Amino acid sequence: MVPVLIDVRSISEEVGAMIDIADGLDLGELRVGDEVFVLHEPAPYSVTITNAGGGIVAHGHIHADVTATCSRCLCEFDDAIDGEVVGFYVRPGDERDGEEEPETVDTDGCIDIGPALLAALVIEAPFAPLHDEECRGLCPTCGADLNEGACECHNPVADAHPLAGLKVLLGDSDPKSDEDP
Repeated sequence: MVPVLIDVRSISEEVGAMIDIADGLDLGELRVGDEVFVLHEPAPYSVTITNAGGGIVAHGHIHADVTATCSRCLCEFDDAIDGEVVGFYVRPGDERDGEEEPETVDTDGCIDIGPALLAALVIEAPFAPLHDEECRGLCPTCGADLNEGACECHNPVADAHPLAGLKVLLGDSDPKSDEDP
């Protein structure tokens, strides 16, 4: 990840002072677990940096137009990821005991909002992207795209009742035996 350094020296002396930043984050691609989202262009972001007294707060928005792969049928499709950017940065030496190691203002008076921008996209990226909620996926036997119609193979798993496997496990050969007498 390329650092996105913002010089905050101009707001360091006045509580409530702000800097507005708008630019684009050029990631090329975003990897979330096994999923890869290819960005069409740098992801535009808009962030307000504020001196909150006890630290520097970054708050804003980032948007990425991406190409993803449907996790059911493997087709590529265009999607968008929108995230809320949130970051808190303390001056060196202002860290509190017992807390996670906070992001800090570096010795040159800069903060790196790159990790906050990336986190905003990762949090909002779908775990299993779908081009359509009704996607039927691929036949597990022949690999045909079931969105285009039924396949020609005989797929006993797809043809069976969803609970048919229980009958085999229980040793029940009479399908009507589950009815009350």
